[in-house]
Amino acid sequence: MPRKYLFILLIILILQLVMRAPFLSEPLDRDEGAYGYIGQRILAGEIPYRDVFDHKTPVVYYIYAFVIKAFGGTVLSIRLFSTFYSLLTTLAVFYLAYLIFNPPVALLAAGLFGIFSSGPMVQGTGANTEVFMILPLVLAFIFFLIGQREKKPAWLFWAGVLSGLAVMIKQLALFNFVVLLGIAFWPEAKRLGSKSEPRGLLAGSLLLSGFLVFPLAFLIYFSINNALSDFLYCTVSVNRLYASALSRFSLLDRLDQAIYMAKGVLREESLLWLGAFLLFFRIGKKEETWLLIWTGAAVVGVAAPMLFFGHYFLQLLPALVILAAAGFYRTFQSRKAWQKWAVSVLALILTIIVYRGESPYFLKLKPYQISTAKYGTDSFARAHYYSRDLAAVIPPDKTLLVWDSHPEIYYYLRKKSPARYIYWLPWMGFKMRDELKKEIYLNKPDYIFKTDMTIYDDDFINYVKKNYTLNRDYHARWKLFKRRIKK
Repeated sequence: MPRKYLFILLIILILQLVMRAPFLSEPLDRDEGAYGYIGQRILAGEIPYRDVFDHKTPVVYYIYAFVIKAFGGTVLSIRLFSTFYSLLTTLAVFYLAYLIFNPPVALLAAGLFGIFSSGPMVQGTGANTEVFMILPLVLAFIFFLIGQREKKPAWLFWAGVLSGLAVMIKQLALFNFVVLLGIAFWPEAKRLGSKSEPRGLLAGSLLLSGFLVFPLAFLIYFSINNALSDFLYCTVSVNRLYASALSRFSLLDRLDQAIYMAKGVLREESLLWLGAFLLFFRIGKKEETWLLIWTGAAVVGVAAPMLFFGHYFLQLLPALVILAAAGFYRTFQSRKAWQKWAVSVLALILTIIVYRGESPYFLKLKPYQISTAKYGTDSFARAHYYSRDLAAVIPPDKTLLVWDSHPEIYYYLRKKSPARYIYWLPWMGFKMRDELKKEIYLNKPDYIFKTDMTIYDDDFINYVKKNYTLNRDYHARWKLFKRRIKK
């Protein structure tokens, strides 16, 4: 590859770093706080699911444990790690586009990914599961393409391993793997009845066997640590409960919420959708068709939870930027001048719209303001701010219950939750809430911190009134209670 391309790629990576600088001190959100806390507990010798409750797949907890162990437990260390991790994803996107198209398209795709993955609405500057999931997803597709193109079976096995890793980061990566598996088996379907070597069956079997490596490894690991039933309960049964709770909302309510959550992301990515639309009518070789199908799987992955949080759209971003880059490139390679002018004017209008909506995040807003603007609430900013005061007020040897859905407070204070459950969420059934209260009544935390996201429970409210006194009244519903000393 010519050095000029490598130089341009280096400039893209530097631009991506610069764009992410304003977000490096942004407070953790709820999910990031849960991952960080569980990472701390892993380093303390505890086992996820058995000793601390959450319903996500396990790899993200161990990523956080690694970051805390290697680089310290600050917000900055987490943000820096996810930033450099995203640079690796940009390089992977570049190489995938290079394999399917050509160097100019690959550079444009890398540039688009570097810019749009740093957008505030898609929440790509955070450290959520999708940020870590998309790198093995892209690498799996790269290995799959090389294995198919070069007829190297070992590459297909490693494509499966990477797909299994992605699923162990977030379950929704399964849709992308199913596409690779379908492509691998497809040649066999066309040779039914043939006595030739079953290459499609071999490719699919290698993919599937590689895919099972990480899931089986975790099944063995949790079985050895007497946590297999907890692992299956949290990642399977609880997620069914979670989905069931969501299904109680009417389709109209969910659609309204989806539109509200997605409109910022769709505005932010409007330029990419334009480019992808331009390529749709110019699809050529089979690898391009595979990419289009792979994109469809990512769309299903984004839509499946029916919640449409901004970071869900990260799963779609690698495929979308490659399609957009190829669409723009082929349009401007066309001899039709009117098409070039029309696309240029429309792209300029969309760029201005995106800039007007997103520029304050990069030029004006401070970290707390960024968090508030992104999520539509100052809840995560207040959790970070009040944690500083709590650290000064609560002695190191005293226990704390965070009575709400802010596990990041445990993380900031480096305090162990007095219960296995680290949050109270509306979708949690009565069984889990009863277990949570039972542990609290048994362990009798020294302090209880009530926030703006508290789930009200008459039995627990009476318990607090009887056994605790108000110690500090921060703001609105944010209050600290201290356990009464019985004489």
